Order: sequence, then structure tokens, then C-alpha cells
Amino acid sequence: MKFSRGFKFLLSATLVFTLGCKLLLRPAVSGEGAMSPQARLAEFLTRQHFSVSVAEQPADGQPSVMASTGACRLSAFRSPAMGSDRDLVRRLASSTDEVFVVYRGKIYNEQPTWLTVSDFLWARALRELGISSTERAVYAIISPRSCNSSRLPWEELTARAATASVQLT
Repeated sequence: MKFSRGFKFLLSATLVFTLGCKLLLRPAVSGEGAMSPQARLAEFLTRQHFSVSVAEQPADGQPSVMASTGACRLSAFRSPAMGSDRDLVRRLASSTDEVFVVYRGKIYNEQPTWLTVSDFLWARALRELGISSTERAVYAIISPRSCNSSRLPWEELTARAATASVQLT
């Protein structure tokens, strides 16, 4: 089978271009400067005057961050993009607790799976191409209604994460 010179040149140029992009747009190394989503949440809650404990490797059904201040306690569960733990989180909450989801600094009564799944798939596609992408954590929060945890400035959590990723790259 014979190929024309133009086709061979186009194939070579495409190969050089894609390899060049992969080398130049390599993902940022997630080293010591990078904070995990749990660490960012713990730092946020500490700034809100909570005493915080972070689980190193939370098991299924176990909170990844526990925080308390006075009579208020807060449990944060790292939620998968698909929202598959929604029923588990609701079972762990009592009738006097409020349950909400924090995603991109916004509060949702139910996990906006159409947003979280599309964002997850887009970030994964970018990583496959070798382009750095910021991980956007989804947290299910349980706390007593009397604490008004949903009124915390959750948008600061996202703003800090964006600032940290810009400084790292």
C-alpha cells in the first residue's frame, strides 16, 4: 500500500504536535504544596472556629472530617461524583439534623449529579490528555439544624482552593 507524501507529512506533523502538547502541558506535580480536599475543608472549618479532626483514610460510611464548636458538631463525608452514597448519608443523620451538599462553594439540598458527573468526566478527560485539572470535591454535610451550618461562608472554601491551585502552577 502506497501513501502520498502529503499524507505522510500530515501524519508526522500530527504525531509531533500531540507529543509536544503532552510534554508541554504536563500536569502539575501534586507534591508537598498541594492540599488535599480534606485538608482544605479542615482549614476552612478551623478558620470558622471549629475544632477539627481529619480521618486519614475514611472507610465507607465514615466521615472524612469531623468538626465541633460548643454544642455544634459537623460531619463531612467526601461524596463520589455519582452521588451513590446519598442514602447512606441520610440514614446517618437524625431527624433534628440538616443534610446538605457543598459543591463549588454552593449549598444544595440534593447533590447536583448532572454538574458533579459532567465536571468529573471533563477533569478526567483533561488528565488523560496530560492537562492539569483541579479536583473539585463534593461534600455531604450533616449537622444539627440549630447550628445553621449551611450559613457558613462556603464560597470561601472554593475561592481558597482556586487561589492555591494558581499559586502552585
